[in-house]
Amino acid sequence: MKLTNQISKILVTTACAISFSCATTSVSDADSSQKAENTAVESGTESPSTTATNEQKESAEQTSAADEAESAEKNSSYKVFLEKTDGLALEVTEVPKETTKLKPFLTPYAVRITKNANGIPLSEVKIDATYPSSRNIETGEIVYATETIQIDAKTETEGTIDFMPPTPQISVNGKVTFSPHFDKDTRDFEKISEEAEKHSATAEFKVRTNLKSAGGVVSILDLDKDGKAQKSGNLKSSSSLLMKIYGAGFRNVGNDDFSKEIAEGDEEKLYKTALAKYKDASFTFLIYGVYKYDAETVSENPTDVNLLGEVSCLNLKAGADADKVLFRSTQKASGKNLTEAIEALSKKLSEDIIYGM
Repeated sequence: MKLTNQISKILVTTACAISFSCATTSVSDADSSQKAENTAVESGTESPSTTATNEQKESAEQTSAADEAESAEKNSSYKVFLEKTDGLALEVTEVPKETTKLKPFLTPYAVRITKNANGIPLSEVKIDATYPSSRNIETGEIVYATETIQIDAKTETEGTIDFMPPTPQISVNGKVTFSPHFDKDTRDFEKISEEAEKHSATAEFKVRTNLKSAGGVVSILDLDKDGKAQKSGNLKSSSSLLMKIYGAGFRNVGNDDFSKEIAEGDEEKLYKTALAKYKDASFTFLIYGVYKYDAETVSENPTDVNLLGEVSCLNLKAGADADKVLFRSTQKASGKNLTEAIEALSKKLSEDIIYGM
């Protein structure tokens, strides 16, 4: 009996020793692991467990970013635009006759629309009509305006839209463009613009000046090859330009000599001189400028004469605070001789006057 009790005590003592040893080892391992991680943090390195966790996180973030990019691509404005315009075609079928500045066009533009290949209703497509609206007087650059046309039930059935521009406030020889509408603030602007151009259609937008019968004066200064002013009274270029605008329907217009003022390059002085001279006349405008040899242009035929013309038109009826400049234009032309070059240059400039003044 005593032997049995002794054996039991030995077994319990041994078990406790083993248990204590295991626990101590477990705590010791945990402390070592923590110390290792603390040491890794202090030394700027990561433990294997931390590295694995970070890699998993980065992988998840990359997957999420890829999913978002794919979703954005599927729903991008460019992709939506492609779907809406696939197979869409525009054709201008009716163009109104040219009108006069401050007078409306008599008939609208008509545009035929071919339906979308994807079966998207035309009612979900808008059309932009971009047309000349105003002009930068100093540069002559045309400023365009855009009107968005919503396709209605009639268009859905008949496949055509009408566009009546506002009454023109300028004279112009330009273009009106019809193209699929899109948001101009989109980040895909450049790509969509290129795509929209593929589906666009253009037509003439012509508005003549309303000053053909207003009366005026033409004065052109001729410069020789050395850039020196021709003698006063040499009105070859001035007469050529006058005849061209007369042929276009201008009346009550004549030549005069302001070569001295033009050569000085003082437009304000020229304007005051013309006002004083014509204070009792019914002239409304003064067309003045310079015809000179163009040294920069090289023709295929080395014997050709190349000319450059710079012309402006001043409003002699402008008020004190009004803009006196009606328009400015620069053109180049060539001819086999001086007379032919002058005629070619006057033809170009007369077109600018008719559709620019």
